[in-house]
Amino acid sequence: MPDEVSIIIIDSDKDVRFSLRTLLREVPGTSIRAETDDMRVGVNLVRQHRPNIVLLEVGTPPDEYLSTAAKIIEVFPQTAVFAVSAETEPEIILRAMRSGIQEFLRRPPEHDEMEAALRKVMRRLQAMGTMAGEIITVFSNKGGLGTTMIAANLGVFLSKVCGKSCAVVDLDLQFGDVGMFLNVQPKYTIADVARSYEKLDQTLLRAHLVQHSSGVYVMAEPQQAEEAEGITAEQVGQVLRLLRSMFEYVIVDTAHAFDDISVEALDLSDAVFLVSALELPAIRNSKRCIEIFQRLGYGQDKVKLVLNRFIVDKSVATEKFERSFEYPVFWRIPNDYASVSNSINTGVPLLESAPQSPVTVNLRELAVSLSGFTGERESEEDSTKRRPFARLLRR
Repeated sequence: MPDEVSIIIIDSDKDVRFSLRTLLREVPGTSIRAETDDMRVGVNLVRQHRPNIVLLEVGTPPDEYLSTAAKIIEVFPQTAVFAVSAETEPEIILRAMRSGIQEFLRRPPEHDEMEAALRKVMRRLQAMGTMAGEIITVFSNKGGLGTTMIAANLGVFLSKVCGKSCAVVDLDLQFGDVGMFLNVQPKYTIADVARSYEKLDQTLLRAHLVQHSSGVYVMAEPQQAEEAEGITAEQVGQVLRLLRSMFEYVIVDTAHAFDDISVEALDLSDAVFLVSALELPAIRNSKRCIEIFQRLGYGQDKVKLVLNRFIVDKSVATEKFERSFEYPVFWRIPNDYASVSNSINTGVPLLESAPQSPVTVNLRELAVSLSGFTGERESEEDSTKRRPFARLLRR
């Protein structure tokens, strides 16, 4: 469960908003993220903050208010909408409940009434899980640099070697290959999750994952490219947030573009591994990516430059590479074309197909560094206290 239940207030009456703020301050564990007197602005605030609860005025006639509630619930089904209304007509209350509103509170509500409603949501969030996993997106705006290889194998190492619960998500919705790289046969894909979105919870989401023999779970790409058209960034965002509550690590492989879905994943990520290589086209594209990331507000604490197919005798070239746009290299993955190609073609991870390969040893070291694995399994409490990845990012 989050440390605080986040709340947005949408009400045209400033006195009512003041009363709600005063009341909520008396309920421990709540945090007001924003408030507005305009419903359209309110919907945008919900999109921006993704709160746990929206307190929404429902006036007379109720149609516009209920339409706003329905829009919020459709796009953000994990957000609970509470109606705050002076209306007591049973018909209006019934319509509100049918629109998906969870609680119908008098305007302004009494303390006990509000607290009881808030506690229901708190219990639901607690039931969803207490894990606060880390999302790592492996990204490149140029194909052929090995993002899927890194994502798939990093998931295997975190799960098999480090003993961490891990899921790999394929967000290259039209041309994804994570399932092929791990030779899994998914019964369901992210397209099926999108179709069941209104009922999505941990149990349903886990049923849509396929588990690899290493222990890592996979959220597979759609079987047919045209199925990607029905998947929205909001749906993907909610899937990632839910996975974060279920797994210690969520590794995301995206399309090679800054589309809505990729940006949603990037925004939610604790770290972005920008994959590049010592090749002029890759260097040029990496520099463009970093400029875009900077405009998005991502700093060096979040975006980590990873050089793939690194050759040791090109260390001088690496120094020039770093100086060319003043950005440090976070990790270097050595070149071993034969081992990687065989792993991809057979669908067998490097850990099994080439355990002695320099690439295998290197990715194992990366997983160990990220997880802080020492060779002994930690308790969840100790793991939370260590937060090794957070410390690694501050280097």
